[in-house]
Amino acid sequence: MPTEAVELASAAHAAGWWGGSRLGDRLARYLGPRVLVAAHGYLSPDGTRRVRFVPGERRVRFEEIDAPSGITRRSHRVRSCGVRSCGSAVHFDAPAPLTTWHARLLGRSTEQVCFDGLPRALGGQPRATQACMVRLVESLDGVRVERVGAAGNVEGDSWHPSLQAALGQLEYEYGSHVGRLREGRGRAGAGRVRAAWS
Repeated sequence: MPTEAVELASAAHAAGWWGGSRLGDRLARYLGPRVLVAAHGYLSPDGTRRVRFVPGERRVRFEEIDAPSGITRRSHRVRSCGVRSCGSAVHFDAPAPLTTWHARLLGRSTEQVCFDGLPRALGGQPRATQACMVRLVESLDGVRVERVGAAGNVEGDSWHPSLQAALGQLEYEYGSHVGRLREGRGRAGAGRVRAAWS
């Protein structure tokens, strides 16, 4: 967890993408003028708001975080013309997946987390997304939890530093409405899932 706050504009200028962009204005309004440079993006100094970039996507995630637990309470996908040029702002490449798990959802979420559109705090009217399956993609830098819709499209995602944290997100969001997690590649990680969930 980063501990030293830096000036948002200075960090972005150094990365060569700020340029008075609309994305930059939204970042400043959402996070404040000082930020923590964190995995995949920026955190507000109190750890309750995050702006997360996803490799290969033009949509940025504006997220509300429960700082003590790390649970993602809201994740908004926001399209922005500034995203393509900001790959160097928080430099990372798409990590190769090590293991993938998936599970059917047996009911609606108990807590709606994923939305399309700007957060209401930025004047948006976000639309809740719906999923029928979840997919956990583990890589060297953490675990991405994808919510997959009926057509097979990813309807929302969140990032977590560990498998245990990702399973905690599922429990917060879906409770007992998650079916059995099945591994997509081999069976080596099945015991790790059981141990992390217990």
